[in-house]
Amino acid sequence: MMFNWKRLMRVDFKKMINENKKICIGISIFALMIISYAIFANSAYEVKVNGKVVGVVKNKILLEEELNKMKKQVEEKIGTKIVDDNKLEFKKINASEDELTSEKNMISILSNLLNYDIQGFVINIDGEDIVVLKDKETAEKVLEEVKKSYTIEGSEIKEATFKEDVKVEEIKVPINQLKEEEEAVEYILTGGIEEKIYEVQKGDTAWDIAIKLDMPLEEIEKANEDVNVERLQIGQEIRLNVPKTYVHVKTTELVSYEEYIDYDIEYERSSALYEGDKKIKKQGIKGKKQIEAEVISFNGEEESRTVLEESLISEPEKMIVITGTKKRVFNVASGNLYNPTRGTMTSRFGTRWGRRHTGIDIANKMGSSIKAAQGGKVVFSGWKGDYGKLVILDHGNGYETYYAHCSSLLVKKGDIVKKGQVIAKVGNTGRSTGPHVHFEVRKNNVPLDPLKYVKY
Repeated sequence: MMFNWKRLMRVDFKKMINENKKICIGISIFALMIISYAIFANSAYEVKVNGKVVGVVKNKILLEEELNKMKKQVEEKIGTKIVDDNKLEFKKINASEDELTSEKNMISILSNLLNYDIQGFVINIDGEDIVVLKDKETAEKVLEEVKKSYTIEGSEIKEATFKEDVKVEEIKVPINQLKEEEEAVEYILTGGIEEKIYEVQKGDTAWDIAIKLDMPLEEIEKANEDVNVERLQIGQEIRLNVPKTYVHVKTTELVSYEEYIDYDIEYERSSALYEGDKKIKKQGIKGKKQIEAEVISFNGEEESRTVLEESLISEPEKMIVITGTKKRVFNVASGNLYNPTRGTMTSRFGTRWGRRHTGIDIANKMGSSIKAAQGGKVVFSGWKGDYGKLVILDHGNGYETYYAHCSSLLVKKGDIVKKGQVIAKVGNTGRSTGPHVHFEVRKNNVPLDPLKYVKY
């Protein structure tokens, strides 16, 4: 039996070809897989905002989810829908790892670049847009709160109107212009700026002015850049930028309140008390009445008040005061007088420098107390020639005491004073060479030596 080589070779060759085909197909599939992986591994998305490339991200879906989450958080915070007019585009590209922007960084970039608007409501005052609120209801509530800020607590508001033309209008604005309710009220009340002129007073410094007007020193410096505020002069005028309200509110309110009724005073004379002395026999009691009134105000400043109704709650009860008629007798002649002030006697009674000295001088510190040497009645309190500021007390029986060169007088003519009561302060007024008290004792207007009555 002969072996058929030709046939064997033909079968093996076909088998080899079939096996090679399989290998080639496998290699091609593997190559395609490698190429597809390489392409997929390097695929990314170029991000554009309003036509400008801002970065490259790997995961478009994840970024969109994060952006939607961010927008939702903003809407929850402001309490209204936002208007997104931004043009955000994604373009599929190949990019290396070094070219990619992380999702976290991309969110940060987009939060700074994306401008969101809202369909809000603006409060317009005399044609000027002042504040924007999230909705019409909030805007109208703000205007009511502004009106209330100028009303009397506990009153019944009959009417409250703006002097200005105030409107609430719908408007599309950037989200950063939106104000909260309380912030909007405060801004309408104080957000305006008004320039005022202040005239520098004696003792004023820039710091004093800032404290007096409750404003930062920097604001004074800013408003007066052409002025050296460290060297202000009396009478100099400086500019001040002070807060100003955007509105003027006229209010008409009904108020109810209690008002006291003063009591009368009845006097009874009694010889049991000295002249000038008083004693309350019966304390007075004020009455009360209930008042209903209409008050008209402009920005909280009362313009008029009309009483509509009064009703008596309680009648007042009069006070009874007993006044003394008994004559006072002051024992000056006994020589027991109170020293008018502490200090050192610097000049005696009698002849001095060729002239008669009608009293004694007691040196003491400026402003020290001068006291009545004996009880009596003030018959003079004022300026009297060389005496300067002078107090004269009448002690009865022709006796008088003088207290001269005072810096200030604490009693007036007609006052009744007690022994030792402070009546003036040591000074250097009139013909005087230093702070001291010139003290005199007189009998029927004749000067006597005070050292017979006081001791120094």
